[in-house]
Amino acid sequence: MTMPTKPLAQLRPNEKAVIVRVGGSGSTRRRILDMGVVPSAEVVVERVAPLGDPIEIKIKGYHLSLIHISEPTRPLYISYAVFCL
Repeated sequence: MTMPTKPLAQLRPNEKAVIVRVGGSGSTRRRILDMGVVPSAEVVVERVAPLGDPIEIKIKGYHLSLIHISEPTRPLYISYAVFCL
């Protein structure tokens, strides 16, 4: 039985999840992985801005804010699938 997944951007404050996949490509994906956003890492959504950008998560003991420069880049940066806990 597989658990449902959804993008990180759809989580609400105080929701916990486990990353199962990191999307994107190239240097952007590498930078996200270097910041600790890796499969099997547990995340907690701390805050989400009123318009959904930026989003602050807690991962591996530190806080990380993810922001998008423009709407076309949004799917690239927030294509992390998660299992909701």
